[in-house]
Amino acid sequence: TPVRLSDATTATVVERIGDETLIIGWGLTPPAHITRGRGPLTQAERAATQPPPMWDTSRVLLGAAVPIVQNQLCSASADGGVICAGFREAIADACRGDSGGPLLARDDRGYIQVGLVSGGNYCHQDGDHYGTYTRVSAFADWIAATMAGQTPQVDMRPNEPNPGMAPTFGMVSLSAGFQPDPYRQHILAGGQIEAANVG
Repeated sequence: TPVRLSDATTATVVERIGDETLIIGWGLTPPAHITRGRGPLTQAERAATQPPPMWDTSRVLLGAAVPIVQNQLCSASADGGVICAGFREAIADACRGDSGGPLLARDDRGYIQVGLVSGGNYCHQDGDHYGTYTRVSAFADWIAATMAGQTPQVDMRPNEPNPGMAPTFGMVSLSAGFQPDPYRQHILAGGQIEAANVG
């Protein structure tokens, strides 16, 4: 069964405080000898296991069950566009490399994507932060319109190639109406960006 996307209707059923969700990804993981069969790391262990070089991306898809918690636990400024989930001091968390991955809930028909990994603490390192996820139901209308080809595209390609920028910059496609975070582009001194609406 394909994963469904959360919307205003399903959100009332699967996005409640305390509901269990699943995060999955190939992000950084701590060394096995640190986490094998135990709970949260001590403060000394946290300091001794700062990633990298000891951490590496997972070679297999990993998952962890995390509960939805009040948005205020993530940030006092968290709004309806985010969903907060996780534990205050447990290792179960998303990490670098998991960004953009799914936060899934489950109902009697299967999995529903309720969030996208977008921020929070650095894996387990800070010990008093929860994971922050973009709330899919808050953007359901925009997602549906984009999937139907009804949102204009913005072309951010430079008009003239710049050899100094070529290895790291290229086309960026942004859809109008989607603004969870401001888009930032770093430009070398004397450089410029020209944008055009291509849609």
